[in-house]
This record gives sequence, C-alpha cells and structure tokens, in this order.
Amino acid sequence: MANVEMIRAFIARVLEDGGLVDGRAEADSDGDYQLRYGSALYWVSAGEADDGLGLVQVFGVVLEDVPLSKKLLTAVNEINSGYLWVRCYWAQGRLTVARDLAADTLTADQLTGACAQIGRIADEYDDRFKELVGAGHTVFDGDPGDDDSVEV
Repeated sequence: MANVEMIRAFIARVLEDGGLVDGRAEADSDGDYQLRYGSALYWVSAGEADDGLGLVQVFGVVLEDVPLSKKLLTAVNEINSGYLWVRCYWAQGRLTVARDLAADTLTADQLTGACAQIGRIADEYDDRFKELVGAGHTVFDGDPGDDDSVEV
C-alpha cells in the first residue's frame, strides 16, 4: 500500500526546490498541486495504482467544452504517437494530456521534467486544437496574462 502523504510531501518539496511555485506548494481540496504553464493549467497528483504501488500523475487540460470529432481524434493521435510516456485523451468534453510516474523510483529531475513536458504540450496544443476544430476554450481565454490566446 502506497503512503500517499509521503508522496505528496515529496511532490511539494520538488515543486518548491525546482522553482515551479512561488513560495510554498499548496495542495488543493483534492490533494493535487495546480500549476500554470503559459495558457495551460496542469496538476500534479499523488495516488495509488491498482496494484497498490505509489503513483504520481502529471496532467493538464488542453481544452474544455470541445466536441468529439474525427479532426480532433486525428490531432490527438499526433500527441499520442509523437511523445514518449504521454497520453492524450478526450472525455466528457475535456481534452487532457497526462503522464503517469511510478512514485517508488521517482527522482526530482524526472518529476520536474514531466511537469515541463505536460505543461509545454498543453500550452502548445491548446490554440492549435481550438483553431483546428473551431471550438473549445482554456481557463485563461480572455485573460490579459494569456499572451497567445485567440478568439474562435
């Protein structure tokens, strides 16, 4: 059985030491750590896999309120075939990109690398997918801090 609180403490330390947060890393009500990369939000979550081993998941929302379509699935396949250890999927109107990491052998460098990878992919693809399918939005659409937002 995984010690989820110990995994969360490790995540917080890595986020703080790696400069991914300003000040202390604070978990949300679900126990996840929310971060921003450009126009994308992503989270780092501690948990337990089905086999009882510790799990760290880094996941980002690429787009919200996006309908499922052949165009979208073709574009999703671009991510799934182009990046190692990353999966992109659509569920209930949300397009998500994620990477699962085994907590038992996870290093700080691996976690910071996964955070950079997921944040970068979510930020890079949100506008591309929005233009491609003509729908969807990010949390930061219309936010002055979202330098690369576009209206569809």
